[in-house]
Amino acid sequence: MNEARRLRCGVVAMAALVLCVRGGAQMADQIKVDFAVDAGPVTHLGSGMLQSISTTQPESKYIAPLAMHGWRLNGNKPEQYHVMPFDYYDRVKSFGTTNVYYELAAMGVPKPADRSKLAAWYQQREVLIAAIMKRAAAEKKNFTWEIWNEPNLKVKPWAKPNELDQAIFDDEADWFEVWDRTYRAVKAVDPKAKLYGPSYSAPDVAMMLRFVDHCIAAKTLPETINWHFGELWDYPAVVAAIQEKTKAAGYNVAFGAGESVHAGTDNNLDAGFPAYLFATAERLHMEMLHATWTSSPMAGDPQADAAEMAGLVTREKKIPRGAWWTYKTYGDMTGRLAAVSVTAESRSDGLASVDAAKKTATVLLGARKATGGPVDLQLVGLNAAGLVDTSDAAGSGHHWVHVVVEKIPGTEVDLPAPVLLSDRMLDAGKNGELKLPLQVGYRGALVVKLSAGSAPSGAQKAVGKVADDAFLWHHSPTLDVFEGEDMPIEASQAHTRETKLNHASGMAYSAVAFKQIGDKATYSFTLDRARTAQFWLRMLQDKNGAIVDVTLDGKRLCDPIDLRAEKHAMHEVRCGAMPVGVGKHAIAFTVAGKNEKSSGYEFGLDAIRLADVDQEVVLAVTPGVTAEGVTPNYDAVPDTKTVSVQPVKDSAGIHFALPAAVGPGKYHLTIGYALHPGGQRFDLLLDGEPVGLQRNSGGKTDEVKPGVDASDFGTIMITPGPHVLQFICADKKPLDSGFKVSSFVFTRYVE
Repeated sequence: MNEARRLRCGVVAMAALVLCVRGGAQMADQIKVDFAVDAGPVTHLGSGMLQSISTTQPESKYIAPLAMHGWRLNGNKPEQYHVMPFDYYDRVKSFGTTNVYYELAAMGVPKPADRSKLAAWYQQREVLIAAIMKRAAAEKKNFTWEIWNEPNLKVKPWAKPNELDQAIFDDEADWFEVWDRTYRAVKAVDPKAKLYGPSYSAPDVAMMLRFVDHCIAAKTLPETINWHFGELWDYPAVVAAIQEKTKAAGYNVAFGAGESVHAGTDNNLDAGFPAYLFATAERLHMEMLHATWTSSPMAGDPQADAAEMAGLVTREKKIPRGAWWTYKTYGDMTGRLAAVSVTAESRSDGLASVDAAKKTATVLLGARKATGGPVDLQLVGLNAAGLVDTSDAAGSGHHWVHVVVEKIPGTEVDLPAPVLLSDRMLDAGKNGELKLPLQVGYRGALVVKLSAGSAPSGAQKAVGKVADDAFLWHHSPTLDVFEGEDMPIEASQAHTRETKLNHASGMAYSAVAFKQIGDKATYSFTLDRARTAQFWLRMLQDKNGAIVDVTLDGKRLCDPIDLRAEKHAMHEVRCGAMPVGVGKHAIAFTVAGKNEKSSGYEFGLDAIRLADVDQEVVLAVTPGVTAEGVTPNYDAVPDTKTVSVQPVKDSAGIHFALPAAVGPGKYHLTIGYALHPGGQRFDLLLDGEPVGLQRNSGGKTDEVKPGVDASDFGTIMITPGPHVLQFICADKKPLDSGFKVSSFVFTRYVE
């Protein structure tokens, strides 16, 4: 067998081996990229932002490379008129942004009960809009005008039950009158002005079509039809339905999603979903504005009001997180798009570009669903795109392609650069085709960079952190995710698949209508390899939440979990590390009771996550400051080290010197501390930098946690050298004598 054939067969054999190893795991998605088919220019329509900046932050060097096409600025609050849109316009335009949106909104609308004042309000609003537009013209600021933010939620029949008192419009006709009057007021000042609407909270097709029908009849159709959120896989049908009406009436409208990423911690940090977002934007020629926000991962201000580009950069230093690199990769894509085809049920999706002048190509893949999974990436048309070096084909038969594969994980900490997985010369054969078995990780993205290759001299040389091909092509050892709504279930009460909660992983969760103590729901999942795994449970938290016991294959996984909280949200619980084998497993949730403040037994399972544990270091705080009990550790990781540490009180609070046992690496940190009446809010600092969320030792927290004194402080990076963990009171006073720390658990995972 000659060397060229051996190389090609090696790739095919590795692919077959991977599919065998996957066993009971999910089958690979089939994604095909045809570089011989021109799918149009790269438009960067998918790269846009809602607010999330200040006049100075983030630094321009972190914004300019993202090729932002649109930016939506908030004129929605009286105190912000003539502030945010006008003060930020020049900065936003300096990045090459095409569309800058000014959100006009309510402007002092009277309360629903005081309808006698509506006529005066109409006139006042129109006068104010005219003044804003005239100022924009005088300052040469070319805004696209957004008439209202999510007006459907202000119409009484569609208002949220807990927001009925905020409803403005009695019915849809009321809202249409406001739309028409505003449209005409804008056009009266500038007939060429562009309008953007209706900005409904979701792409309700019937509601959208009623709006379009009304606007066609009233001659008030906006230049861009937009809505917020919704499932991206439904967007093509929504666009097609609207286009059928508008084109028949002689209009050619543009489309946009003014808020295109759901709120929530995971969505905020998701590096994979934006790749799917960009692919959808380019296919539909539809502008997307990234608008996720949350107070959960960074605490403090909602993300839309914080200068963090919706969480793409860190809060303290304003430097890139993982998701930023997905935007950066998209911003770097130049030239023409290549045709990408995926199956309807595919978990992953993406887009590809080829730059004929540079003779380079880029493929960006991400997860349509948070779990991601295996992908068989077929690359064809490499010859036509000039991506193959055939200079020595006559002699050796090789058709070399230089293939670089990088991983972009979703991170809360900063990410200096994507993780290099492989840098190889591969033989594309005379037809210019490659098939790469890949793994799109949980909420992560993959980047495949292609260029004409050359024959490697001697042994294949690695660049950066590169293992052999198995590192690229094996089943991911780091993380498995099982979505609650997708797992088989046996339950004592009715269960449903809920899709109404925006920040659910995968945009859905499994709800079980528990009614009493002893009710039980058992979910099953299958693993294709044995490991020691750390478990997280992501569950619904609500005022009516139950207390549940959790077992895995009949063995207790963690302390009873109290799901009662003031806020309706999803929260993740870190449970114990357990050895698990190959095959089917059952995880059961049994109602153990309810909080005295809870009026029911509500339960919802969003997702189960597992990570392979490398080692665990437990720092036990010496007597004198020890709280009762320690962080649960039901099945100790085989390589567990327990070390005693001594607290030191200082003028700012209490600090601990990390022992050598906590060596360099990426860890998940859990801390046990006592909850007591009159407790204080405190921050945790690692070498002076904030770690995790602010906590309250008085027990006032929205976080669901096992036990009474264990809190998850997230992922931290430990570098070589001495380190200090410090607790300081957030109320600018010393920590009181009731503040007691019991333990630190540093869990390091297999990479």
